[in-house]
Amino acid sequence: MRKEQRKHYRLVPESAFDVTILEGGHEAIPGHVQDISANGVGVRFAKPGGPALLIGRTLELRFTCSSPNPIVVSARVRQRNETSDSCSYGFGFTHMGQLRELLMTELSRTFNQRGMFRVPPTRDGDAETLLQHGNAESVRAQVISISGTGMACALPAAEDATFLRSDRLKVVLTLPACPEALHLEAHIRTRCFMNDIQLRYGIAFDLQATANAGQRQDLVIQYVTRRQREILRASAA
Repeated sequence: MRKEQRKHYRLVPESAFDVTILEGGHEAIPGHVQDISANGVGVRFAKPGGPALLIGRTLELRFTCSSPNPIVVSARVRQRNETSDSCSYGFGFTHMGQLRELLMTELSRTFNQRGMFRVPPTRDGDAETLLQHGNAESVRAQVISISGTGMACALPAAEDATFLRSDRLKVVLTLPACPEALHLEAHIRTRCFMNDIQLRYGIAFDLQATANAGQRQDLVIQYVTRRQREILRASAA
């Protein structure tokens, strides 16, 4: 199932996002968010010292966001997984009420200032891109996900030879509501086969080498922010 079709779309932060379990109004054990949606959150705790929580227990979680006032949300333990060096819990939010919109706003402010969330385009592919290496002919690729700092895209495996000589390339990105295509310098960070005929590229934008980088990155982040809000509102419906 495609991620955007899930009822509760979970987003994965690309930087540390801390959460603390509160007991009796006092700090207990800090953890790190693994993924989050409008209805719940996955949190990892390091061992030793990780909590031992029973499935079904209700407690409070305090999120550290960009706001000077942290967000405190009631949550119930839904699942638990352990490894040799960490334990992970799945929490479902309870009694959200008006906190749901507040959480969405804070998450948007925390991450999308830097474009740290990768989001998929709409199902009809409203984000389009061309990839170009040197003077070679441009290759059309399908945008899989995008953030303010990079994107993942799929392209025919036969086109990989065009980009094997160097990981540097030019990206021509077309987004809705942008008056013109965005030209960005970039690097190929990862490449892997999706199937026998398609490759997936992980691409990082090279903002230092891109002309008018700040303005162009802002336009990408505006798109990412809008898509994030659309996804979170759909998951909360």
